[in-house]
Amino acid sequence: LTGLQVNLRKKTALIVCGTSPLGVDLIRGFTLSGAAVTATARASGRVALEALETAASIVDLDLENPLSIDTCVRQLTSGKKFDFVVFVCGHLFGQSLQQYDDEEIATTFAINVVSQISLLKGILGHINDRGAVLFVSSIAATAGSYDPVYAAAKAAQVGLMKSMAKYHGHRVRFNVVAPGTISDSPMAAAFSDATLQRHIEETPTGRLNSSADLARIIVSICGEEWSNLNGQVLAINGGRYV
Repeated sequence: LTGLQVNLRKKTALIVCGTSPLGVDLIRGFTLSGAAVTATARASGRVALEALETAASIVDLDLENPLSIDTCVRQLTSGKKFDFVVFVCGHLFGQSLQQYDDEEIATTFAINVVSQISLLKGILGHINDRGAVLFVSSIAATAGSYDPVYAAAKAAQVGLMKSMAKYHGHRVRFNVVAPGTISDSPMAAAFSDATLQRHIEETPTGRLNSSADLARIIVSICGEEWSNLNGQVLAINGGRYV
């Protein structure tokens, strides 16, 4: 993540779900920009984050466990306040509606929407004035998807953001980054070569997002020059859906 120009010294950033490739790149990006970083992770992912060459603080969080969310909120609100909060969480079964059972539907919404609402509610008063909250959503939220439950959950995330931006934007701004396929994501890794190539061919720019590229964009959005960006969905998909 070389070449970052944003100066976020004396700022604080919280990365929710920091163990994904994008989460890791965000931790590095915010750290390089001078921010003090806190990241959440499942207990099983803590070791990987602790191995990073950063001074990020790690807080345990299991988004499927309401008790874990409550405990995480207490920890996050017992110390410094945050200037930037980035929700990187996502869970995709990649199934048609008929393949879903009720438990899988509940899990998809719990991770992609409900848990994030609960966490945001708990820490909202712990975000500094002129702070920013960003949700990493998906092209599926507006373009639709073979997996309609995932698409519906990500669309709900956009509705949450717009509502918060409209009624809380005087203090904290809210936005969504909605990428297309991320080339180094677990989802892309599960694709066959043919499926991945189809995603590339259906993208007018002929390339997919990388986690590093998206991290640079998200960190830059936290800069002062973006301070009037509020209530927007930044569709970063190479023109695959316009």
